[in-house]
Amino acid sequence: MKKNSIIIVIVLLFITCIASIFYLRSRNDAPEGNLAVVSGDKTVLIDPFGSSLVPVKGVTINAKGQEKDVDETGISLKDAVLKSGLGGSEFTKVRVVSSDEYAAEISSDEINEEGRAYLAKQQEDDGSISARLYVFGDSDSKRQVKNVVRIEILNE
Repeated sequence: MKKNSIIIVIVLLFITCIASIFYLRSRNDAPEGNLAVVSGDKTVLIDPFGSSLVPVKGVTINAKGQEKDVDETGISLKDAVLKSGLGGSEFTKVRVVSSDEYAAEISSDEINEEGRAYLAKQQEDDGSISARLYVFGDSDSKRQVKNVVRIEILNE
């Protein structure tokens, strides 16, 4: 009985390793300091903080109703999409994805609304720079995404 259990565990570990290798090779992450903007089969790398930054100011609300003031610098999500040259006017929403695959969707109307969706410049503990999505005006901050690595433009 124990021998069969050990064999089953070893086989399951092997399958998990193989699946992980295929998954990690298929990810579309950008090199550090860049964001991958994806539209269909096209991918463009952009440096979101390579040009002039704007103030990112507003209030976010967490699930408990607690408010947090945000006062940082960054660029609007609209500018990031325009910088890639892939957005055009035909997209309906974007999906902003973090390094751990947490994602939030933002409609094109929200992106075009002034003062609504921003990518703020964040300094990490290890000294690296990452992007963080803020969507102001939400009743819950579930659409805040840390360590943004990819923006997917969707035409649904």
